[in-house]
Order: sequence, then C-alpha cells, then structure tokens
Amino acid sequence: MRFVRPLLLASLFASGLLGSTARADFAYEFDLPGATPGNGVPVTTPLFLAPGTNLTLEVYLKETNGNILATQRLFSTAVRVSYDTPPGVVGVTQVVKNNPPFDNFGFPAVDIQPTFARLDEGVSSIAASVPPDSLNRVYLGRFTFNGLSNGTVTVTALDYNGVNDNRVENVTGAGTGLDSLIATRSITITVTNVPEPTSLALGGMAASGLVGMVLRRRRTAPAAPLTEDLPADGN
Repeated sequence: MRFVRPLLLASLFASGLLGSTARADFAYEFDLPGATPGNGVPVTTPLFLAPGTNLTLEVYLKETNGNILATQRLFSTAVRVSYDTPPGVVGVTQVVKNNPPFDNFGFPAVDIQPTFARLDEGVSSIAASVPPDSLNRVYLGRFTFNGLSNGTVTVTALDYNGVNDNRVENVTGAGTGLDSLIATRSITITVTNVPEPTSLALGGMAASGLVGMVLRRRRTAPAAPLTEDLPADGN
C-alpha cells in the first residue's frame, strides 16, 4: 500500500481534496474476539494471562463524534500496538490483517518487534473504501499476545510511527487525513500464575455451595431412635 498511497495522496494534494478536520473525533479501540472477526466483545481490564499462554485482541478505528467514516469510508489505515511499559511481560506472536476487505499490502504489511507490533493496510481503489459497522468503527486486525513473565503491562494502540508526524496512514476515500484526529487507547494485561479474582470468587462460591449442601443433608438425615434404660426390677 505504501507504493499505491503516495500516488493517491499526490493526486489528492494536486486536486486540493486532501485535508483534515477537527470536527470529528476518532480513537483506536480494543475488543476481545467474538464469534467472527470484526464482531468483538468489549474488553474489561485488567486482562489476565498465564505465562506461556496466548491472548488475542482485536483493534478497531472508531469515530466517536461525526460521520466522516459513514460518508467517506476508509481507504487506508495503520496502527501500532506497543507493550513496553514495562518491557518483557508480554510479546506478540501474530498479527492478522483484515483482509478482505483491505487487500492491498503495506510496507511492511505486518511488523513485529520485542516492544511493539504494527500493521499497515488499504484497499486497491477508492471505490473499494471500507464503510464503518453499526458502532461507527472499522475493524483493522488481530494481535495475539503471549505471556512472557509475571507482571502488569500497559498495552497502547497509537500512531503507526509511534508519534503523530507528517506521514499520514489513515486516509478516507475522499482524501481526508485522520492521523492527527485519532486518540490513543490503553489497556492493561497482568501475567500471573495466580487465578484472577473472578476465578477465586467462583471457587469460593462453589466451596460455599458444597458446605451448604453437606449441612442440608445433615439436617434432613433421619434422627436416631431414642432409648431409655429401664431399672433391672422392671419398675
């Protein structure tokens, strides 16, 4: 896509179409995978992960105020996911792009490093620009994390280059550059061998239920017959 996009941007600059607007707000968004890609489940943090196990998160570009995505659609997009605060707690083992509809490749299309991973993607023509879903967002792809060592790490979705510079990756089908309008989004992942609080609570409830069942059984057990010792002379 980085070979196609400069040609597109050059033509949009020449025509005076390329621009940005402060009238709309955007943000990256994390979700847990749903039944199908792009139908994620909202994340509740902190997320828990055992060392050596995997956790997959979906990333979306969401318009929080306005209708630019609905009217102009998304021609190209990119995102960087960092996990370096602190480093060494998690790594990324796989990045899966949203292809299709983003069938054009970036340069690089996927880049995985020890402290960040990123994707860059787009469509082959302006006519193929991608509309938002019913939540006014566009699904970008999946990042699979692996627990490396115990600790809590902040995971942040941000500009592809790490900072908002003069390079524009997020562009609508009408040539609107979105990079300067996108807010970062952070969540936390805790890597631990200890069960998460929810699991502990469920375990406690199960134990309480077992104790209650034992007590109920004791209350409903038939009472032993009462006997009275009679004097030896029968009186």
